[in-house]
Amino acid sequence: TLLTIVVCYFTDFNQDGQPDNISFMIKRIKVHGEDALNDPSYRYTGTYGVEEFLELFSGE
Repeated sequence: TLLTIVVCYFTDFNQDGQPDNISFMIKRIKVHGEDALNDPSYRYTGTYGVEEFLELFSGE
């Protein structure tokens, strides 16, 4: 199933005086355990800021 979450729907990010109606859809959630850190194919081993985290995970 697709889960839609509204994020910052009423926030005015571009400061034009109107809400920007920003939302996103989560298609899939994947949870990795600590053993993933030892898996050479696991590509998310660091600590990431929000922008970098979203960029990395939006590529899947």
